[in-house]
Amino acid sequence: MVTVYNINWGYNQELMKACRLLEEYAQYVEQVRRFAGTMTFEEAVEEAVDYCIRNDILADFLTKNRAEAID
Repeated sequence: MVTVYNINWGYNQELMKACRLLEEYAQYVEQVRRFAGTMTFEEAVEEAVDYCIRNDILADFLTKNRAEAID
């Protein structure tokens, strides 16, 4: 038996509150999805990285690993 958790932004709030990193990752993925609605996927990823750094979402990681995150 396996338990599966939906970690998309807006779901499993108790789990997200217990793990800030997971919550921030879910926010990052949500931003990529939002931006992808109006631009290419590659542009959406870059814009999401910029957005997250500006809004202190995975900011340390994305600042240090920007190129890897965009790849």
